Amino acid sequence: MRTNAASSVKDGRYYLQLAGAEARERLMLAAANFWGVSAHELTAKNSVITHVPSGRTTTYGKVAALAARTPHPDPESIALKPPEQWTLMGTEQKNLDIPMKVTGETKYAIDVRLPGMKWAAVKTCPVYGGDVKSYDFAAIRGRPGVRGAHRFPIPDPQLTRGRVFSGGVAVIADSWHQAKTALDAMPLEWTVPPERAAFNTANMRAALRKALDEPGRVRVNVGDVDAAFAGAEPLRVVEATYFTPYLPRARMEPGNATVLVTDDRVDIWIGDQSPQETRFSAAQITGIPEENVYLHMCHLGGGFGRNGNGPQAEQAIMIANANRGMPIHLLWTREEDFIGTTYRAMGMARLKAALDADGWPLALEVRTSMQQDGFGPDASFDVASRYYVPSYRFSNHTTNFHVPVGTRRGVGQAAHEFYRESFIDELARAAGKDPYLYRRELIARTELPFKADMLKALDMAAEMSGWGTPLPRGVARAIALEERGAETGNSATISAMVHTVSVSRDGRVKLERVDVAHESGFGLVNPLSVKKQIEGQITWFYNDAMHQA
Repeated sequence: MRTNAASSVKDGRYYLQLAGAEARERLMLAAANFWGVSAHELTAKNSVITHVPSGRTTTYGKVAALAARTPHPDPESIALKPPEQWTLMGTEQKNLDIPMKVTGETKYAIDVRLPGMKWAAVKTCPVYGGDVKSYDFAAIRGRPGVRGAHRFPIPDPQLTRGRVFSGGVAVIADSWHQAKTALDAMPLEWTVPPERAAFNTANMRAALRKALDEPGRVRVNVGDVDAAFAGAEPLRVVEATYFTPYLPRARMEPGNATVLVTDDRVDIWIGDQSPQETRFSAAQITGIPEENVYLHMCHLGGGFGRNGNGPQAEQAIMIANANRGMPIHLLWTREEDFIGTTYRAMGMARLKAALDADGWPLALEVRTSMQQDGFGPDASFDVASRYYVPSYRFSNHTTNFHVPVGTRRGVGQAAHEFYRESFIDELARAAGKDPYLYRRELIARTELPFKADMLKALDMAAEMSGWGTPLPRGVARAIALEERGAETGNSATISAMVHTVSVSRDGRVKLERVDVAHESGFGLVNPLSVKKQIEGQITWFYNDAMHQA
């Protein structure tokens, strides 16, 4: 379970608080100057400033103009409210745009309509790095509404974060249906790099497995792993290999963008997680200065790291640039949305542990193989083992696949935690110990700076789930720990989770309940947002486990 780098609140909270506190300070100074009193005699609450000795009041709005002319106070003099004085922060606040989304009032990029707008349906080579060999526009030229076709090259990798996508062709028509049906009827051939044509899941898995047997980058090496294994009895060595496939986001809104290019200006309507990059792409493709590129940001029908990792904007800009003066609305099919995406990287891990006579680990070796650039910078095995083991070695091994990879609610760490927690279960089983208590003891033996919080979360999740109470036939519980930053002394996010799952006589799996204990850390701004993140993660990764993504 993992959402990674969703850090707008975490990264910006201090600065937003500082800006709000400065605004309040200037409003109070303005009121003090207006009344001719000391600012120390004023209080502010609910947008009302009160002069305590006299009881006089005024609103923020009435002194706003005067406050705008008040000099900025020294930032060092501004005191931020401590959490115990927060009014709204730390309480559950519903998103104000939810009613609009529920009633269909929210306008997404797919809803954009402009005078004279034409639609573009596109097909790109289904093999990354492939291109158009030929197409026969004459075969569809006379179809209703069809305006033209445009072949576009493989987007410049400098505009797509170094990722290589595919070239393709677009059909432009008065409606998207006309464009799409004409494109489907148009004869089209691809050219595919021979070295990429043979790639498939089987030989990619073989390459990952081969990488595990080759020297990798050793990131942690504590104690003497080889000596521990040399002295272990054969039955006390546990080894397992895990595999995680490429995973897309399958967002609700397919990739789309509306672009209007004129001789001196570019307008783009898009839902985008990387608007600065889109502006840069537009300037590079059209030759129009970046200051004349205008982005009209729309609501995004699902991002998860996807919008900002794919070429729909570049495709739309190239097509519109070839049809200047005509607004072009590019809309991908669902199939094209999967071709044009980046995936969470495919990966494999081999974990091997030597256990003592009581079932506790003496040594642990972790080897992970993943596509280059697919690792997270905070991989779950890095720096230190999260579970106590005297000898520990972690190395990663990379492969060079051509499939573009990117973020999907996180990076490689989500896979790494699946590997780690699955293996801890296997060790507990080999040791004949309860998986909750086994984890608890191994965490308690560590010197991790956040082990108290880890134990607290683990205990709370177990207690909430009724861990240890008898279960009916066909029902089982599983426990796991998820963390980020537990090996450092700075900050950590920690969750423990128990899944209760049933399996029917005919093999149908049902998730009965999930109990989550989440360490909120300092300064949780909106607990409701955290709950929604956790619920979303559960849904996503349960679907992944059931191969429903």
